[in-house]
Amino acid sequence: MLYLLIISFLLHLVCFYFIILLYQRLKQQEPFDKEKTLDEMEEMLLAYTTEMKENNEKIARIVSRKLNNQTAGPKPDDRSSAAEPDESEREQEEPDGEIIAFRTEQDSAEQKEYTPPLPDEGKAVRVDTSPQSRVLSLHNEGYTINEIARKLNMGTGEVELMIKFYK
Repeated sequence: MLYLLIISFLLHLVCFYFIILLYQRLKQQEPFDKEKTLDEMEEMLLAYTTEMKENNEKIARIVSRKLNNQTAGPKPDDRSSAAEPDESEREQEEPDGEIIAFRTEQDSAEQKEYTPPLPDEGKAVRVDTSPQSRVLSLHNEGYTINEIARKLNMGTGEVELMIKFYK
């Protein structure tokens, strides 16, 4: 019986020692600063939206150039600028620079009648993954944020935001 009492006493001492160590480590850690975290998230979102706005403006310029090329008519030696005749979605630019996509009635009727094609047995099925899953898988493989952004043609802020939201 004395043997069990001594073992119990030693185990209690070891437990108290580890409790004290954990308490000291907890005190050394920086307390959770909610304001700092909110500020960081706000900065990330601001950077992400700014980057999105820049990309949207770039796309708007490209589309407006293509629309201007279409209205001027295709050049005989430039076949790449010519649009296909049965283009289902047309885009217009409003005076304030926003691009609006609209569909004709014929296009919407075609959409209602659409049935997806069945996969061929001989062909391998290709699965498209979402940008977030691609970012997270590359991050798990050990790529840096800049490498991921370069590989996926995304902004570094966007990649960083996806990774932070995942954590």
